[in-house]
Amino acid sequence: MILPKASCDDCSAVTGKTEQTILKQSFGAIRNTLGLPTRNPKARTRELPVVKSYFQPGAAEPHKSTETALPSDQYPLHFIGLLMDQPGMISGHPNWQPLPWEFYSATNIDDFRRVNPDQGVALRIGAVNPYVFAQFLAKIGHSYAVATYGLDAFEPLLLDLIFSKTDGRFRPWIGGEKIVPPQEKDGLHHISASRVARGGSEFLLVKMRFFRLFPSPIYYALAGRLRTSTTR
Repeated sequence: MILPKASCDDCSAVTGKTEQTILKQSFGAIRNTLGLPTRNPKARTRELPVVKSYFQPGAAEPHKSTETALPSDQYPLHFIGLLMDQPGMISGHPNWQPLPWEFYSATNIDDFRRVNPDQGVALRIGAVNPYVFAQFLAKIGHSYAVATYGLDAFEPLLLDLIFSKTDGRFRPWIGGEKIVPPQEKDGLHHISASRVARGGSEFLLVKMRFFRLFPSPIYYALAGRLRTSTTR
């Protein structure tokens, strides 16, 4: 699904920066290893960075860290993201009330042991910024809602989050399911939209799931409040 001329140059620069942060820092390794499409194929590398942290028995902090690289075909496949329950505006929490989130990762432990057999060494293979990750979900959710229902069908709720105007808050509009479904063999990603009634209004909720070859979480983005004239 493509939205031609979907944003001006200024907006594209902002959203593009968010997208590139997630695609490189959080999803970069898996995209490279799986050979997924990219606008810059020449930038795809045969080696991927990894930081090795060395721990003494019982220590909470490493006594030494070194950066190295692994061939991309040997790199441990993994998913990294957030684990959340439903957006606060859906679950009924006030916008000002802090809502929890957790870091989430899924991988094949045998892949890690194959490249890192030493139990005293930890591998750091990815990073995720929670607010930027939420902005990434918001951009996808808003874009899909516009493409599916039309720009005038709803009052958007995600624009301030997309443009970093929410003082670090994202849980009122971004969430998911705490129970992670099992991995699936068919289809890499999923996205869909549905109507949800809350407090006398009807909202447009976009559902997303990435890299279903892992037991990856389901995410929700509350795209907007449907206008009363919307019949679709």
